[in-house]
Amino acid sequence: MKKTISFLLCFTLLLMIFPSGRFYAEDAKKRPSYLFAIDAGHGGDRSVHFDPGSSRIDGRYECEDTGLIANEVIRLLNEQGQRTVLINRNHVTHNRPIEANDYNADFLISLHRDASSSASVRGISIYTHEPSHYQRVAQPGKDYAPAEHSDKHAIDEQLVNNLRNHLSGATAIPFRGVHYGSASAPIWEDYYINRLSNMPSCIIEYGFGTNSEDNRIFDAEYKTLALATVKALLQTVNLDYIGPFSGSGKQICEFSNEWYYVVNGAVDWNYSEPVTINQKTYFIENGYVTNMAKGSTGQCSWLLDTTKLTVSGIGAMGDYSTSLIPPWKNFPETVEITEGVTKIGNYSFYNCSTLTVISIPKTVNEIGENAFTGCNALKEIRFYGTKTDWEKIKIGNSLPGTANMLYVCDINSHKYDFVCDSECNVCGEKRTVTHTYNADCDEICNICGEIRETSIPHTYSSDCDEVCNICGTSRKTQTPHTFDENDICTACGSKRYITGDVNGNGEVTDADAVHLLMYTFFPEDYPVNQPCDFNNDGNVTDADAVHLLMYTFFPEDYPIEY
Repeated sequence: MKKTISFLLCFTLLLMIFPSGRFYAEDAKKRPSYLFAIDAGHGGDRSVHFDPGSSRIDGRYECEDTGLIANEVIRLLNEQGQRTVLINRNHVTHNRPIEANDYNADFLISLHRDASSSASVRGISIYTHEPSHYQRVAQPGKDYAPAEHSDKHAIDEQLVNNLRNHLSGATAIPFRGVHYGSASAPIWEDYYINRLSNMPSCIIEYGFGTNSEDNRIFDAEYKTLALATVKALLQTVNLDYIGPFSGSGKQICEFSNEWYYVVNGAVDWNYSEPVTINQKTYFIENGYVTNMAKGSTGQCSWLLDTTKLTVSGIGAMGDYSTSLIPPWKNFPETVEITEGVTKIGNYSFYNCSTLTVISIPKTVNEIGENAFTGCNALKEIRFYGTKTDWEKIKIGNSLPGTANMLYVCDINSHKYDFVCDSECNVCGEKRTVTHTYNADCDEICNICGEIRETSIPHTYSSDCDEVCNICGTSRKTQTPHTFDENDICTACGSKRYITGDVNGNGEVTDADAVHLLMYTFFPEDYPVNQPCDFNNDGNVTDADAVHLLMYTFFPEDYPIEY
């Protein structure tokens, strides 16, 4: 008794370690095509004389019904892209699970019709092996599965529950229940099919051949029962039933907003390559049609989304040749090489008849041999740099003459600091613009501050006049004033002044600095009698008043001579 309890505790611990469906659920995306071993009960054919099974009340044998539904289950499973094997009909019952083990099948499903001494007994039953292994302990002389999957019984439970859900109500045949071998069950319920199989398994009894109503419904609706069975099997491996699909050959078919790669009416779950059908290429991943494909090329990676190829990374793309063809050949209509890629590899787009537009970043410094040879549909090359940058790129051969070359400013427009800037900040392109000046002889643009060589000279009253009559700009005249005995210039009429004596009192003091400061704010109230750009910056501002003030203290450090 202690050993039995210890065994049960260990088994419970294993169920905790290997949760329900673990093995199959993890594999679902890796190998969505499973191998189902289908056993047509009693050989599925009356010509097999081991045991044709029970006799229906109308004289037919059980094996004739099981062969009928087994073939339909196999057809539907194959249509769903699943693999099947029909257990050898000549095998006696206890050898059939051994055959399934030899095939390393994922499931073993045995199909039957039930019988009773009472003609009123009806219904569908499912049998599977009891998970507690009580009978393994209680009947040590019996043979059991030689290499049982660790999650067999957890999957058994999922399997029979899914079958119950799908078969209940599928037809008017009532559902009787699920039977597990148990401590109270008779020994005959411990069937070979479930006891000796390594994989999840069950026996399905599709109603009673000894009941006329069950027979009538089975004959009319065995395909409905087969479909419900297949849907339950697919649900157990986390797959949806799709289709059905008709036709032969290779097709791309739609079902419930998904597209599938179908070969001769069945989804090819193991196919994961591009395929071309009716001159259109599709990307397939485990039977599903996807718009995207990706991979690596040299130091970079590539992603193809429908008809747009994006190459990204830091470094060079891989090189190709006429024998080593890039995986995206003949797919992209547009190509975007992202910032960081330094080289477009040899033969990268050789004879790519679909390519119309390619974008190339400034980081590319080399375009390999024959990278674009034969791209006769190429209409536009977009370069995100200047023309000077483009001319620095090492190009293995000439680009197609059909391609229009666009630089970044052609695409995104030129960029200027001011509307009157004559040079683009991005590409350096020169343009003709109109600067704004206060006067025709003004040399500094009011908007951007650009200095120009004016074609209109300043206008002065006389050769010795230092202030332009038009714009008021001061100049250092080359002609000296000529003063008479009253210190009046005989040329311009200006009075001789002492440099720095802006208030005209005959001396230079801090009062002159104050006067000049007030002039900068109120020029009409505080006129000055001389040019006052003492710091020689081209303008008269409060800085000149400060310079003049510093002169009164430190004349050698702040000179004001002209």
